[in-house]
Amino acid sequence: MCVHAITLLYYIFEPGVERCLMLDAFGRPLHPMRYVMWTISVSSMCVSLYLVTEGSLSQTRRDEKRAISREETRDKLVDALLATVFTFLFGFLGSRVNVEGTLWPNVAFFLMSSASFYLKLYRLWAMLGDVTGSGRVVRSGNAPQFVVIRVAVVIVWHVFPCVWVLGAFNAITPFEEHLGYVLGDLCAKYLLLFVYISHVNG
Repeated sequence: MCVHAITLLYYIFEPGVERCLMLDAFGRPLHPMRYVMWTISVSSMCVSLYLVTEGSLSQTRRDEKRAISREETRDKLVDALLATVFTFLFGFLGSRVNVEGTLWPNVAFFLMSSASFYLKLYRLWAMLGDVTGSGRVVRSGNAPQFVVIRVAVVIVWHVFPCVWVLGAFNAITPFEEHLGYVLGDLCAKYLLLFVYISHVNG
């Protein structure tokens, strides 16, 4: 709930387009604190997914000899957290760096951000997959819920790079870009609530 509250407060008090003091390389309003907020909130979501995963697997380890070890799950979390930082760091640089006459530095930073983004999704996909295949979760009947969460995380989180690309090509207005980020962020945050509900039901 703290993540939801921080997100709500940020979007309420975020400077409007007309009051934004920083422009990106494409001449559009740039909000640095948005990247900071995303880094904090997504990192919190990764930790929450880890806690749900570890809580489910800790029960499984007592019943199954071939269960995923705690160290393997922790490694996936560390990778996801590092990838989260680099996703938004390179994403910000891809928007901010302005080299006159060329956009190749922006393209390079976008590709590095995308690589970090897909590493994060890969590790979270694997982490949730461990839960889906857990004997305890399968027996409880909650495996389909985690399958839905797993797919939804991948689909919803693609909103952000899609909005970034549309904004970079001026295919959408700054207001539509802002709205796309807000809607994507809200959907992503409510996925976290769904994870908790599934975990409690389990």
